[in-house]
Amino acid sequence: MPDLFTVAGVVEQRGQETIAPGAELLRGFALPFVREFLPALCVIAAQAPFRHMTTQRGAMMSVGMTNCGEMGWLSDRSGYRYDRIDPETGRPWPAMPKCFRALATSAGKEAGYPGFVPTACLINRYTPGTQAVAASGQGRARRCAPDRLGFAGVAGDLPVRRAEAPRSGEEVAGLAR
Repeated sequence: MPDLFTVAGVVEQRGQETIAPGAELLRGFALPFVREFLPALCVIAAQAPFRHMTTQRGAMMSVGMTNCGEMGWLSDRSGYRYDRIDPETGRPWPAMPKCFRALATSAGKEAGYPGFVPTACLINRYTPGTQAVAASGQGRARRCAPDRLGFAGVAGDLPVRRAEAPRSGEEVAGLAR
């Protein structure tokens, strides 16, 4: 299955880049998982549909989100948090597929975290025109994540706009790449 870079005729070198202390960008690392990843994503979305969450201030987020794993990340008027129950379905979040777990574990090892065990997976769906804001997550993780919460992210490139983050001190403006 071709990736977005191949379809667009873009050639990008695979490799590792430190983007912040403790955060690594592993270019092209997820490509070997694509055949398993996409059907698994469809199963997750059928059980826990993508939704547009709201911020504590009541603004609707432009990115569609869902979760899988032991816990899911939520945002609403009461703030950011992790929860075992999907508030829209009233059921636990779908189990993390083996291919998601394998990718996250392998990426953790490659990034210097050999004992990494993923327990939560936030899945963002960016569509053309979606605003992207990179969150530091450090303050949020300390407040609402249980001990040893494991999280890894996978992102593909789609056209998005850069957005200025709220001046909360916890989020910074970022590029969706």
